[in-house]
Amino acid sequence: MSKVYIFFADGFEDIEGLTVVDLMRRAGIDIQTVSIKETKEIRTSHGIDLLTDRTFGECDFSDADMLVIPGGMPGTKYLEKYKPLTELLTDFYQNGGKVAAICAAPG
Repeated sequence: MSKVYIFFADGFEDIEGLTVVDLMRRAGIDIQTVSIKETKEIRTSHGIDLLTDRTFGECDFSDADMLVIPGGMPGTKYLEKYKPLTELLTDFYQNGGKVAAICAAPG
């Protein structure tokens, strides 16, 4: 089974993040939502509060088949400024991993 991680920061675009999660789960793909904050609590760009499956610090990503980053403001800026994520994305991609950057997502 494929393993996908999608990264959330406060202010991500609801449809760009949650549609990916919904479709992959319906398809039987193991997708984990990951907060780049120290807590699992995230607020979307439209003010919806949600809990992610994990925080960034709880993951090692060695089993990842794909990494996904949604767009949305100001979430995109927070994702781009989070150095552990940008380093992970760069390394993963340079080693042949699949990365999906949606709309304004940093890529």
